[in-house]
Amino acid sequence: MSASDSFTRLALYGPPAGVAVLGLLVGILIQRGLLPRVAALVRRSSWPIADELMSAVRWPLVLWCFLVGARAAARMLPIGVRGDASIGTALLAIAILSVTWAAARLAGDVVHGGVTRRGLTGASLLATTARLVVGLMGVLVLLQTFGVQIGPVLATLGVGGLAVGLALQDTLANVFAGIRLLTAGKIRPGDAVRLETGQEGTVEDIGWGQTTIRQAGGDIVIVPNNRLATSITTRLAAGGTSPARAPSR
Repeated sequence: MSASDSFTRLALYGPPAGVAVLGLLVGILIQRGLLPRVAALVRRSSWPIADELMSAVRWPLVLWCFLVGARAAARMLPIGVRGDASIGTALLAIAILSVTWAAARLAGDVVHGGVTRRGLTGASLLATTARLVVGLMGVLVLLQTFGVQIGPVLATLGVGGLAVGLALQDTLANVFAGIRLLTAGKIRPGDAVRLETGQEGTVEDIGWGQTTIRQAGGDIVIVPNNRLATSITTRLAAGGTSPARAPSR
């Protein structure tokens, strides 16, 4: 390759590459210089989700600035209308995925923080549910961007979801019962309870599908969440039982 060819390539691809790198550098500067100042101002305003918002956009912000630079760089390349449209679509897909990731993380952190501040249990379960809902919405937006009709997809998912729901009816019932128990806050880990069957113990954990109860002698009772939610369960007052002590013989 001659020196003139090298100079021609440099003149052709150098400026677009510089614009893309500039976008990346601007993102890093905003992340390290401007974002901390904004975060400090937002925290002083006592905005309840300030920390969650700053944490969610910290790294995606760099990517978004780079994508803006990359889109501007693509416009400078002699790739034709079709090539420009293809690059634009690819960059838009990356942007949608990154926004979805940031929104899902924000939703999960907000739900987790809210549940924790209220002293409720199951923060991780509810936060994961919020992330899944936001992620699903982002996938639907991405499909719409690529020209996929969402209506047939939702219909297919509805039929498939109905079949899966029928096959996993008991499992899903336990999951939703667990969410209901956690959000209601009537029974929490550490509570002494008496089941409808007469068994007594201390609630150790309320998971996705089952609740673990430790009896006085150390035995573990595993109760499906749906059974616990639909049966008569007594939450014993302090001193009403002594699950930590072994029964007398």
